[in-house]
Amino acid sequence: MDVKEILITAMNLEKKGEEFYSRAVMDVEDPVAKNTLLFLAEEEKRHREFINGIYKSLGKEEELKKMKDQFTGSSVFPDYSKFVSRVKTTEKDAGILREAREIEIRSEEFYREKQKEVTGEIEREILEMLAKEERKHLKWIEYLQEFVEEHGYWTGIDEHFSLDGA
Repeated sequence: MDVKEILITAMNLEKKGEEFYSRAVMDVEDPVAKNTLLFLAEEEKRHREFINGIYKSLGKEEELKKMKDQFTGSSVFPDYSKFVSRVKTTEKDAGILREAREIEIRSEEFYREKQKEVTGEIEREILEMLAKEERKHLKWIEYLQEFVEEHGYWTGIDEHFSLDGA
């Protein structure tokens, strides 16, 4: 698989993640759950847009470097401040989090595997950044899952994870 094919597949993965989180919003009652799932959908959308920018910049080293720098800047990510409240969860909420966990695991594995296939240093670095983002999402999901199982309500991800990583 060449870099272009990897990026097309990556954009499709991010789109599926965005669609999953957007649909899941309809299945939860808790406003914090809704905000958190919307946040995750927006993260997937931003990743897809970023990957599309990489795709368009292939072969242009300076543009790729700018894309990489843009991704590491905090301006790429939305504000977490809205995600705080306590409302009882349902089994459906736990199921959504289980599926979200699997999505993030598969996405990270995809980026890690594809890193081995590309030859360009910048492409490898970008795929590494994307894998780390999926790992960060996985940590968020696992935290939310544990909290829901232990306490029976959603909590905002901003309470335990900083904007720059977890």
